[in-house]
Amino acid sequence: MGTPGAWVKTGNKPESSVKDVIPAPIIQAAKVSHTQPRVLDKAEVAALRPRLLATENDDMDCERMQFPDEPSVHGQIAKDEFMLIPLDDQHSLISTLCWHAAYNQGHAYWVIDKGLAGKPVIVTNRGTNYQEGVISNYFLGNSMGNIATTEEWVWDGKAFRKSRLALYRTVSTEGGWEMPGWVTEVKPAL
Repeated sequence: MGTPGAWVKTGNKPESSVKDVIPAPIIQAAKVSHTQPRVLDKAEVAALRPRLLATENDDMDCERMQFPDEPSVHGQIAKDEFMLIPLDDQHSLISTLCWHAAYNQGHAYWVIDKGLAGKPVIVTNRGTNYQEGVISNYFLGNSMGNIATTEEWVWDGKAFRKSRLALYRTVSTEGGWEMPGWVTEVKPAL
């Protein structure tokens, strides 16, 4: 602000007065297990559900887990499935559908110890995909599909770290733009 090249509030200050860009945080991705995920059985779900519900707060609730027999906006009742995804020799990831809207849906993801005995830690209730140590989402902002957001969280061996947030806007058939909201440098797993 205050320089001739400023986007907002131009002025006469020299461009050299602009502070340097803050470097993006660095996340070292960890290797993940390639063991196949499995569906948790009813006894495991019954034992885990109270602990998973205890992780909810105003920003992270899982409506479908509280009311598993409620129909979606499409009138369907989704399976009350919980997936167990091995992350490494000590950690696993639990996932289940949390909410379903007109053209978006979100899964919750929790990190828990491999034996399922500890306290689960919620990563997000807005995930749509897990692959190779990355939880991600992509949500349409309207029915035309010309606005969307995306987020990613990367496994670093201890926790999932938010690595990306962006807003997309298509303005014509010739393209659009992406506005980053959170940027990091992710170093590949060693």
